[in-house]
Amino acid sequence: MTNLILDAIKFLYQGYSEKQRKDATATHLRQAVLREISLNLEIIKEANNLQSTEPDKSKKLVENTELDAFKAVEALGIPIEIIFGGKTWSNDSAHAKQFQKGKFKQYTENIKMISDLIERTYHRLRIHQLRVKLGIEKRQPSTEYLEALLLESKEAIRSMTPANK
Repeated sequence: MTNLILDAIKFLYQGYSEKQRKDATATHLRQAVLREISLNLEIIKEANNLQSTEPDKSKKLVENTELDAFKAVEALGIPIEIIFGGKTWSNDSAHAKQFQKGKFKQYTENIKMISDLIERTYHRLRIHQLRVKLGIEKRQPSTEYLEALLLESKEAIRSMTPANK
């Protein structure tokens, strides 16, 4: 998937003026990250549902979460702040209230930008993958936190698309 993303970006880069090219590249990267986060959200939801009844299947699901789009962003060397337009994270959505007052507040109180939220989400996703790989048991609140981060990241990226403004 990483090569497909890079090839598409190269194509876009060759066909547009400098500003259009930069805007199109950032949009394409945001869309790729959004698709990947949406997929990972569904996988983690399913893993959370199976965690108590079928822990082995839950672990396999976590192992198969995707990081390709985020790795492609890193490989391009474009600062993630540019891709996400330096937009401030507005954690005032209904499901984000848990970040303001709830059990996850201490983990997210320093997140100010959408790019910070995306990075934190991928950081936690990678930690979950490593825990499964190394056989480290994770607590339910940890996977709930990851699910909440994925959901909020998805909503934050969607808020940046023209159709949702």
